Amino acid sequence: MYSTELKASAAPVLTEIRRALPDVQALVEAVVAEDDLLAVRIRYTGTHLGVLRGVAPTGRVLAWEAMTFRRFDNFGRVVERWIIGDDLSLLRQLDMI
Repeated sequence: MYSTELKASAAPVLTEIRRALPDVQALVEAVVAEDDLLAVRIRYTGTHLGVLRGVAPTGRVLAWEAMTFRRFDNFGRVVERWIIGDDLSLLRQLDMI
């Protein structure tokens, strides 16, 4: 369960990804938990069929990895979230660099 603020901040990003990569899949590759923190390494893949970061569809299958970290309160709600994504790889696949 996420706080209202975290849900609101993630919604635009998730909407863009789902529109641009309608077949997007997320494969959890590793999970580590300690105390109130959870770390997850995820590999994403999807076919670029919609505008992503201003880039017209290419039809390419894109793949990138990300690490997410979440801190929970005593009620099990996510109160902090950090995401570190391999944006460089994604930008290269989109021919943006």
